[in-house]
Amino acid sequence: MILILNDTGSRPGEVRALTRENIDTHKRFVPIRQGVESGTIDKIKGTKTGEVKAGFLSIRTIQELDIWRAESRWNEDGDYAFTANGKAPVTNAIVKAFRRGLTAVGIDNKDWTPYWLRHSFGTYALETLNEVEISALMGNGVTVLRRHYLHPDDETLYRSAADVQKKLDKFREK
Repeated sequence: MILILNDTGSRPGEVRALTRENIDTHKRFVPIRQGVESGTIDKIKGTKTGEVKAGFLSIRTIQELDIWRAESRWNEDGDYAFTANGKAPVTNAIVKAFRRGLTAVGIDNKDWTPYWLRHSFGTYALETLNEVEISALMGNGVTVLRRHYLHPDDETLYRSAADVQKKLDKFREK
């Protein structure tokens, strides 16, 4: 689950709502159409913004999902991809597991949750994608993206806007 959050910038509730059939391992693709309603255990609804988003998965994530499916008792297409009992999506216990993982690597920050991977996705995506492309993948407008999800350092900010500098230089030469 953490790998999908990292790869797609999806909200945790959106990943909790995924079923096995939602994940196309051959295309390394997952359409994000719904999520678990905040504050509920298993009430499925549309995404927070109502946007349908494309999620693209790394080869490593696909390998881990294949192992997870092979080892799970609940591995039919209609089953939730992440479930503890086969009947409902995994609960927000993922937050505790995430924090245990942070502690294991020496990070002790009680404020961090799996949702922070959404922020990381937006920031790191600036390395290769423009803001419009990132917005489409995250299901937010560019204004919301800039205000809430992008936290670039100076060098990343410069690289993401370098084309603007070239355009300005061309204009200024006239």
